[in-house]
Amino acid sequence: MYSYFTVEQARELGEWAAKNFGRDFILFRFKKLSLDTVLETLRLLGSRYARIFSLQHTFDGRVHTIIVKHGLGAKGSIFNEQFLTSIFKGLLNLDPESERTEDQVVIRLKTPREIGKSTWSESYRRQPSESRIREEIPISYGG
Repeated sequence: MYSYFTVEQARELGEWAAKNFGRDFILFRFKKLSLDTVLETLRLLGSRYARIFSLQHTFDGRVHTIIVKHGLGAKGSIFNEQFLTSIFKGLLNLDPESERTEDQVVIRLKTPREIGKSTWSESYRRQPSESRIREEIPISYGG
């Protein structure tokens, strides 16, 4: 499937998946966004049940190294790299280093630090569709 995408489409889809599926799934399953819940989500996606990819995670006390092996080809790597970096940047305000090959993505994260700048997860607030409709349609009671 990924072979039909352009490189830019694979990147855009990876970012979209992080902002929508990634964020929503983590909040639904774990009720909070943290490095631990993101890593647990990746474990679930790489589990024998989901089989989306194979995951290896190590932590040396300073740096988390996350290796995702997927077998989806070069554009699948672009998608996965964008998905992972967008999850870590957008949801956790981390600055991941990444590298990719045709069938693998490696992410390195330094131990989290406190940073005051907002992320797209903080500015991206979903509203129930009814409240969106009420805000968009002016209501007149006559008179």
